[in-house]
Amino acid sequence: MRRQREPRPWQLPAPRDPRLGLKPAVLQHVAGLATLLRVLAGPGDVLWTPLPVDPERLPSLAGRPLPRLCSGRLPTDASALLLWAQTARSARLRAPPPEAAVNSGLAARLWSLPPSEPAVAQRANDRRRWLGWALQHGLALPGATVCRSRAQVCAALAEAESSGDWVLKAPFSAAGRARLRSSGPPQAATWQRIERLLHLYGSLVYEPWLQRHKDFGYLGWVEDGEVQLLGGHRLLVEPGGGFRGIALQRPGCEAELKAVARQVGSALAESGYQGPFGIDAFEHAGGLHPLVEVNARLSFGHLARVYAELFLQPALTLHCGTARSLTEAQPRVVLLRPAEGAAQACWLEW
Repeated sequence: MRRQREPRPWQLPAPRDPRLGLKPAVLQHVAGLATLLRVLAGPGDVLWTPLPVDPERLPSLAGRPLPRLCSGRLPTDASALLLWAQTARSARLRAPPPEAAVNSGLAARLWSLPPSEPAVAQRANDRRRWLGWALQHGLALPGATVCRSRAQVCAALAEAESSGDWVLKAPFSAAGRARLRSSGPPQAATWQRIERLLHLYGSLVYEPWLQRHKDFGYLGWVEDGEVQLLGGHRLLVEPGGGFRGIALQRPGCEAELKAVARQVGSALAESGYQGPFGIDAFEHAGGLHPLVEVNARLSFGHLARVYAELFLQPALTLHCGTARSLTEAQPRVVLLRPAEGAAQACWLEW
């Protein structure tokens, strides 16, 4: 009899890399993207990444010094930490923010935000919680539900007549990872993948997959029970929904997104959450779906706005792509060069 493995809240268990539970290729990708955080760094700061990143991949950034790069074990002697999101592990390392921030503008504001308790941050990023909230507020897609077994997946597909595209998402993931997209009744290989995800996570969020026309985001933060909204942007995504960048263009549906973002921010504040957050949305043939995801953490959208302040370009676009797409682009600023064995690249356009 095989014992059910207890799901881990923030990561996918993977025996290939027992340190963080992520595959080396994923860790390498994450490490490269993490270097975008250097726009928040001041003199003497250290930027931690899960795997080493060659400093030669990081061009000079508007005359700013490159922070010292480190990897391996998380540093324990920091006077302050700025994190993507709060976890139990990082909470043990976090010190109070410095009295005088070395940054200005939005970067300084992000440094000064108080952190949430790890359990609160975990719940704030749980898709199952937000699906329940969306159902209560009439913002969920038809047929969306939580599935804890193969039988419940079958029931969800039967309810949708199992004829269209659909997606199953892990309770915790980002950038389109830890999910399964398919069409119609699952075949044997698809059932194997579904059962593996159920084994890893215990439950999955089922949604019908709708053809996107445009993707959007809206940002803000919560501090001491108050919600501050930053504004909306376009999300650049692959056909399958994978993240490819942020375009700081005001969406035509700004008012609708702002209203939902304020509702989400208020719900986060009531739960005790503090810190940055954002929502994702998309437009499809039937109109606007204003709440795809809630990201209760620092996001690429926040970073894009800090870069916009740095370069005085409020309508810039932050791209995260490949070496080939960088070659085909006309970048104003390259943020991350591709390297042998690491094809990813990041750049700015305006």
